[in-house]
Amino acid sequence: MISKILRIFKKKSEDKTVEKWLSEGDILYEQGRYEEALECFNKVLEINPNCADAWSRKGLTLARLGRYEEAIRCFDRSLSIRNDFEIIWAKKKVEWKVEKKNIEKIIEDTRKEIAAVKSRYNIEEAEDIISMAEEAFKRGYYYKAKTLALEAKERVKKISKLAKEVEEKMKDVRDIIFHYNIKEAEDILNQAEEAFKDGGYSKAGELALKAMEKAVELRKQAEKVEKLINEIKETISQIKSQYDVKEMEDILNQAEEAFKRGEYYRAEKLALKVKKNITEIGRQAENVEGIIERSEKQSQCKI
Repeated sequence: MISKILRIFKKKSEDKTVEKWLSEGDILYEQGRYEEALECFNKVLEINPNCADAWSRKGLTLARLGRYEEAIRCFDRSLSIRNDFEIIWAKKKVEWKVEKKNIEKIIEDTRKEIAAVKSRYNIEEAEDIISMAEEAFKRGYYYKAKTLALEAKERVKKISKLAKEVEEKMKDVRDIIFHYNIKEAEDILNQAEEAFKDGGYSKAGELALKAMEKAVELRKQAEKVEKLINEIKETISQIKSQYDVKEMEDILNQAEEAFKRGEYYRAEKLALKVKKNITEIGRQAENVEGIIERSEKQSQCKI
């Protein structure tokens, strides 16, 4: 009986202390002294962790301090103890503030992403969309603002990725053209670069690919002709002491000039003409050597 009386007395004492802290916290809250009010509600929760009023009032105080995520957790704890329409409504209002803050951050982040790439790429389309998002936000159309901001963010990402890929393709083509005079490919690449400057990255990509295909095709031809010319030059240097190769040297010079101008098919045609002449000289030399050899044999037989 005595212990039961002590427990009842202790409970009444705690309730009195809880009411005191809640009351003091309410006064401080009304005075705008939110940090001090928060301390009071925390004192209540130290005494009674299941006090729904303390949790809800702590949530309201945290919301005033802009600590929205913590406030929502406090409201959830209060509602797990006691269902209260006013707390449900307060929680929804705070959740909306969190969402509004998130939308502001999405818009701000997207603006930063645009600023980071706009000096390199044409992203006017994304800028127009983010401007629409900002206008919608100012007018209170928050979900519309969020949708537009996310669209602009995705557009910046796609444009940047595509533009980088196209830049790399055009650089690869330029590297090939640098080593060989490939005017046909260069003309296509120039078109690609113009489209790139205007922000037509898809078109620039298509043209860059076309230029690459043409450059690779012509490079193979150029390498083949270059090898052919070098082989013929080597052959001429070996036989010029024995044969008159002036005409062939002139034709080969024409082939080299055509090669420098990027006229690889013409250069090949001229080089093959020289090669044919050299082959003919070789045949004639073999015939002469054969005649000489037969003559020598016949002379030996007569002796």
